[in-house]
Amino acid sequence: MKKLSLAKLDDLFAAVAATQSLYLPVDDGKKGATYKKWETGTQYSRATNTVRSAKDFFFPQVEQMAAFKMEGKKIEVEDIRSEKEDFVIFGVRACDAASFPILDSVYLADPIDTFYAERRKHGLIMTMACNRPTETCFCSAFGIDASAPAGGDVTCWMTDSDLLLQANTEKGTAFLNALDLLEDAADDAAEETKKTIQGILEKLPLAGLSTDAFGGDKLKELFDSDKWACQNLVWHAVLVPLYVRLVSVMTFGIMTPDTAFSGSAAGIAVCIPTLRSVHTATQDRHRCSASVSGLCISWFTIRQITMEPSVA
Repeated sequence: MKKLSLAKLDDLFAAVAATQSLYLPVDDGKKGATYKKWETGTQYSRATNTVRSAKDFFFPQVEQMAAFKMEGKKIEVEDIRSEKEDFVIFGVRACDAASFPILDSVYLADPIDTFYAERRKHGLIMTMACNRPTETCFCSAFGIDASAPAGGDVTCWMTDSDLLLQANTEKGTAFLNALDLLEDAADDAAEETKKTIQGILEKLPLAGLSTDAFGGDKLKELFDSDKWACQNLVWHAVLVPLYVRLVSVMTFGIMTPDTAFSGSAAGIAVCIPTLRSVHTATQDRHRCSASVSGLCISWFTIRQITMEPSVA
C-alpha cells in the first residue's frame, strides 16, 4: 500500500503525465464530468460517475478498421493499425471497472479483437472507491463492491488528508514503484475508509435489490416474453436479462445504394452484406453496449461500410 498527501495530488498527475498520457474526470460545467487529458491547471472532479464510461478508451463507439482498394475482382486490404501510446486512466469507479473483465472474456478470447487487445496492453486503470455513493446506486445487486473497486491495475481511496493506492497487478506494482513521491503505508490503511463506505451502501434505497428473479432456467422464459415483441421494423434490439448481467442482443441487415450495415454478436458476424464492385471503400465499426448504472457490457459490433464511387 502507498499513500500521498492530497496537497500533492497535482504533483502526482504531473509525474504520471511526464511519461505517458493521463486521463481523469473533469467537470464540464454542463452535464457533469467527462474524461479529459490532464495538463497543468486541470482539476480532478470528484463526481460519482462520468457522463461516459471509461470503456471508451478501449472500445470506442466508432473506429476505422480497414481500407480497401478494388479493381475488378482484385481486392487490396490496407492494414491501418498502428502502435498505441501508453496511457493511464485515473478515477474509474467500481461500476465501470467491473465491465473490463467481462469485455476481456469476449474480446481477448479467440478470435482476439486485436484493436481492443492493443489498447488493453498499453492502458493502465486506476480505480477510485466511492466515498459518497448516490441514492440511485445499486452496485451490490451485481456483486460489485464500491468500497474496494476491482478490475483495475491500481485501487485508490481518498481519506480526508491522503490518497491511498494499492497495486493489484504486476503492471500496477511497476507503475507505483516508479513514482518516487509516494510513501509506504500500512497494508490495512484503507480499512476504516472501506467500513465507512460499506455503512453508507447498506443504507441506500436500493441496497436490498436482488437479481434472483433472473438467470438459470428462467432465461428462456424471459427471452420468449411478449414484452420484447417488435414488428414492422427493419431492425430490432432485445434487452435480455442473463444471470446477473444485462446483455444487449441486436441482429439486423440494411442495404442502401451507398452504405451496407451488418450486425454481429460478440465479434461473430451474423449478417454478411453483399457489396457491389467499387474502386475504394472505407470501413468503420460502431460499437454498442448495455449500460447499468455505469456497468457497461458490450456484446455486439455494428459495422458500417461507406462506398466511394468508382473512378473512371
